[in-house]
Amino acid sequence: MAEVETLGTPLAPRLIGASLLGVLLLAASWVTVRAVERATAPSAPPGSIAPTFVGRTLDGAEVRLADLRGQVVLLDFGATHCVGCVGSTPKLNRLYRRYDREPFVLLWVNQEPDDLETVRRYVRNRPVEYPVLIDEGGTIARAFGARAFPTVVLIDAEGRVRAHHLGAVTEDRLEREVGTLLALRTELAIGEE
Repeated sequence: MAEVETLGTPLAPRLIGASLLGVLLLAASWVTVRAVERATAPSAPPGSIAPTFVGRTLDGAEVRLADLRGQVVLLDFGATHCVGCVGSTPKLNRLYRRYDREPFVLLWVNQEPDDLETVRRYVRNRPVEYPVLIDEGGTIARAFGARAFPTVVLIDAEGRVRAHHLGAVTEDRLEREVGTLLALRTELAIGEE
């Protein structure tokens, strides 16, 4: 059988070359996707024990995650220049007020330790009703895998990470998740009596 030639090159070698190129591109895509997944995966994924931390609020009070055991904790990682963070302040204020009498702690983990005056001005002008924790050197954000802002992490009363939201999250979703964790906490407490 005669081989088909196109522009002086036999068809079979061209098809083999194109197939190999396709396989190489597919492999490169797979490697890239896996690298992105690893780079963006939270350091403390849902289900894992929350990393311990010690931080200070704007007024200098020390906050230790270990001291918050038995409470549901929401960590909101962000900065004053983050548009999504600014937009989430009103919904987080409402969430904070809604669960004010519950074993619930909401902390804004601010990423601007070198510009505390800007953070104080922001808190006064917004206003931010919940405590602001200053993340010196970004150590808390790194421990929880908060690589972009806003990032919200929910920790249950047992000290396990239960949700990790990168980017904006709806108020309804946060309210459902916090409510579920508070109800679970109550069930566990009743079971222990």
